[in-house]
Amino acid sequence: MSIHITTAMVKQYNANVQLLAQQKRSLFEDKVTKDTINGEESFYDQIAATEATKLTSRHADTNYTNTDHQRRRVTSYPWAWADLIDKADKVRILQDPQGKYTMNAVMALNRAKDDEIIAAATGTSYGGKTGATAYSISDTVAVNLSGSSEGLTTDKILRAKVLLMQHLLDPEEELFFAYRATQMEDLLKYSATDTRITNADYNAIKALVEGAINFKWMGFTWVHSERLTHVVSTDITTCFAWAKSGILLAAAEEINTQVDRMPGKNQSVQVWAGMDIGATRLAETHVIPVYCDESP
Repeated sequence: MSIHITTAMVKQYNANVQLLAQQKRSLFEDKVTKDTINGEESFYDQIAATEATKLTSRHADTNYTNTDHQRRRVTSYPWAWADLIDKADKVRILQDPQGKYTMNAVMALNRAKDDEIIAAATGTSYGGKTGATAYSISDTVAVNLSGSSEGLTTDKILRAKVLLMQHLLDPEEELFFAYRATQMEDLLKYSATDTRITNADYNAIKALVEGAINFKWMGFTWVHSERLTHVVSTDITTCFAWAKSGILLAAAEEINTQVDRMPGKNQSVQVWAGMDIGATRLAETHVIPVYCDESP
């Protein structure tokens, strides 16, 4: 419960209850496949690509294709956010914080969606007949692609793009690249010595650094998130390139909010928000982890 609400009382210089800087919306939700499920788990059946047979003679015997059936499992988990607004505190502040608490709750759940998607993108996925078969990604862009450990470079971006293209994705498929701010710093530093970087490329990188929204460069829509996996002991961040069809966000229940008076808490107001979601990777070939060293 909010033991810190006294900082918002009238005696403070700022009478308005303000939301501190934070990520407000989900950055990844509209960049993956979305579906609604019923129950704790759901299975997604898939059919692998096949090849046609050329007929070289009349009345030839029929050649049957063995269609490969696969499936993926997604598990949905409930999430919740709750806090209390003390009745006595409400009369001591000039602005009712109830609406801001609700906004804060929704923002927290939106960030949780991103965490689920990020974890599913490069983590272990499960499928098979019973959903117990583990799948991991084999195609990755190594942290030492050039021979020594380094941050994000144009070579790494090109390698990720080539790996996606080699899997014959639909040319109309949307491609994305997730990065942290440090990776944009890397690109700006390397662009000064990389003769392949044109003025247009340099301006594109600068636009990313300046916070351009839905910016496209090198075939990717770039997504900035500081929530990507970063291993402190090695200082390596896992960026990743992906196709929209490669990751699934499934919702058993979308975000919903509720405000109640709590008689057992001396009529304090409880602000509650919750959701029930899960995410999984649908195809290993549609997600390419790009490992970047953030060491100075």
